[in-house]
Amino acid sequence: MAHPTLLLALAAFAVRCAADMVAVTGATGKLGRHAVQQLVEQGHSVRCLCRSAPTKPSRGEDATAGEVAAWLATLPGVEVFQGQVTEKEKVLELLRGCSACLALHGAKRYTKAEDLLPWVDESTDANHGKQVNCEAVGYLLDAAVANGCKRLVRVTGKGEDPWSPFSILINGLGSMAKAWNQEGERRLRGQSQVDYTIIRPGYMGKVDATLDDEVSLALADDGGDLKVSAIPHRCVAELCVRCLAYPNAARATLVAMTQPGDGPRPLGAMQGPLLLVVLSAFCNVAGAEDAGSCEGDGPALLQSKQTRSLGNLSLENIQLHSLPIPPTTCTHCCWQDGEEVPCLDVERCAARGPQKGKYAIVLSLVGAAVQSANETRFRYFASMRAAAKLAGADILLLVDKRNNASLSPFVLKLVQEKELKLLLVDWEVPPQMTWTNSKVPWCGRQDFIRLHVLGLQGYDAAAYYDTDVEFRGDITPMLKCAATGKFLSSSGGIGEPLNVGFFALRPDSRLLSAALALAEVGFDKQTCWANMGWAPRDYAYVGGECGQGFMYTLFYRSGGMVDKVLSSAGVVVDSAQLDRCMWNYQTHNDCVKPFDCSRIRVHHKPAHLTEFQECQKMEFHKLLSVKNEIA
Repeated sequence: MAHPTLLLALAAFAVRCAADMVAVTGATGKLGRHAVQQLVEQGHSVRCLCRSAPTKPSRGEDATAGEVAAWLATLPGVEVFQGQVTEKEKVLELLRGCSACLALHGAKRYTKAEDLLPWVDESTDANHGKQVNCEAVGYLLDAAVANGCKRLVRVTGKGEDPWSPFSILINGLGSMAKAWNQEGERRLRGQSQVDYTIIRPGYMGKVDATLDDEVSLALADDGGDLKVSAIPHRCVAELCVRCLAYPNAARATLVAMTQPGDGPRPLGAMQGPLLLVVLSAFCNVAGAEDAGSCEGDGPALLQSKQTRSLGNLSLENIQLHSLPIPPTTCTHCCWQDGEEVPCLDVERCAARGPQKGKYAIVLSLVGAAVQSANETRFRYFASMRAAAKLAGADILLLVDKRNNASLSPFVLKLVQEKELKLLLVDWEVPPQMTWTNSKVPWCGRQDFIRLHVLGLQGYDAAAYYDTDVEFRGDITPMLKCAATGKFLSSSGGIGEPLNVGFFALRPDSRLLSAALALAEVGFDKQTCWANMGWAPRDYAYVGGECGQGFMYTLFYRSGGMVDKVLSSAGVVVDSAQLDRCMWNYQTHNDCVKPFDCSRIRVHHKPAHLTEFQECQKMEFHKLLSVKNEIA
């Protein structure tokens, strides 16, 4: 008998897949023909852009583009539209009446000798990588806006960094195709009117192959890294089609690879109910998930059952645990002045805190995210709201006041419905900071706006969190501990002594003054912040030139300029680090083995469905449980 949650999910999926018109570019390619066929099977009408006029119908691997176009025209609900993706007027006509577009085209032109001549204009060759992989993306975006088309799925390729060895080879032989793919991706990310999903697959081959018990699909979102591998065209096509059905796949960059199968059934079979597993990172099927099915019952579970919905952010049935805090779950995780130290006993510290304090959880938005923030960026907000409710905390959002007029509709609705409070600040980077980085993107703006938390007024304790944090347990003990005057943070998951995605403290304007003074001293690539040196391992680490290095220097180093700025501000720092496997889980590195994932209170990373050694976020965990039940 089918599992009831699966029936509900599949029913919801069928409703979402009503017969909307979907445009497809690259439809006669090996990927495109699979995508069109699957769209038809899902009940969509399809309009295919084909360069070649239809001839004799054929779908075989050796079929010409004209033969495939003729075969596509035989499918029910398919319209073949002749033209090229580099023809702006044709693209505008292609998307008329369409609700979504699958952009599956790609440049296949080889580099020519004349390409090396400085006076040659790439725009004169419609097949050049610039025209196909970049300018055509711009045409699609313009056409989508003009026609009210709200979804675009774009397939590019793994390793879009133009300086990787593979990309250098392909760019050299293929008229800079990969470099122009990267520029096309930037165009997608730089606009806010069309929800996009970028899919970066491995090497596509074995056109009609499916995954089996020996091979499964591996997905990583936010452009996460996976080992490059071969993946069938059929599977990439199905992933593209599935993304259209899930609003939370919007504004995401997915890496899709294959890996050896794990367990009795592959995650990536993508057939029948297992579609829930494949897109679990983005799926919130209304009514289809039992929030209590993944955690045990018992008195240790605290429930926040406020029935309130904003978009797909439901606060109903959010459960946060209060399981006993073990002595330690992480080795080599806590550092002070370059030396390894025991992690702080949070419960003992919290016992000295206020019985009932006033607390804040703080987020921030900078740059384009201010205008584009939507359900995807805030997909863990429901768990944060539940944590705030248990702790009696406000949720604050830091935004540069110059960006106040451009706040996204989604954020404005959160503010209007009093889900969070807007805190407008004067700067993102301290005005007197003597060092910045010209590289784009630079982590400085998103990191240094957080310094405003140091001087926040009216709260006994404040905790800053990145928006990709999922709350699994009660954080009240941590806030009570911070209210005693402790500055709290945790190390990072890949060797950083501090992860700036979380810190907590009792705000004090003198701390902000000290931070601004340290920013004036500046950063040097050889000697780190304020010439205090790289610690604890004497070499640079991720984010060292931004908030991670700055905060570690200010709060966990002593002597030199740090003592001077603190003394001048008239403040003494009392810092400690928390067990990151529990309070800011990022990777399983250094977590004790075996590690009990149910003890995690705050889950920061990973966002990878198939990293089986990692503890999964609840949206993964629930659907993996469904997958295991099916198997």
